[in-house]
Amino acid sequence: MPVEVLQEDDGSAVLASGTLQTIDNQVDATTGTIRLKATFPNKDDKLWPGQFASARVVVDTLVDAKVVPSAAIRRSTTGTFVYLVNEENRASVRPVSVLLQEENVAVIGDGVAIGSRVITVGFDQLRDGKPLIIVQDSSTPVMQQLPEPAHTRPEGSEQHRRKERDPSKPSVKPVRATQDVR
Repeated sequence: MPVEVLQEDDGSAVLASGTLQTIDNQVDATTGTIRLKATFPNKDDKLWPGQFASARVVVDTLVDAKVVPSAAIRRSTTGTFVYLVNEENRASVRPVSVLLQEENVAVIGDGVAIGSRVITVGFDQLRDGKPLIIVQDSSTPVMQQLPEPAHTRPEGSEQHRRKERDPSKPSVKPVRATQDVR
């Protein structure tokens, strides 16, 4: 089986690729790790004897997989789902089947199409059908919620009183971000 040694600082870059020889079935209780024995060509001398490194064993390669950020996956009593931004710029709850999930990405089987926009944060402010405004920031896409129309707020409500006290404060809260399904 192929083995990849990952860079320690962020774990995303592969330092070296090799072949798995053996797996030690004993777990080190102090670190929660297991030992793997693999061979690496190490032509550029990036690996040293006795070096502690994170490794990833490549078990399978999924071809044409639909990938979303892991942060987009939500769980409830009825199963897993994501919030999508629909054509009318409203939040839309979509049940999904998760085939594989890692720290940063999840592979989706059913429920979303490639090119769909999923929401990755700010879930406490969302609900199905909630109107949204998508705003582009210089670094990251940002989603903002539309404020509820004034006529839907009762006269004596806390939101109405707060708006009367400080009209300079915006009622729109920025929520990070949407990601495209790849």
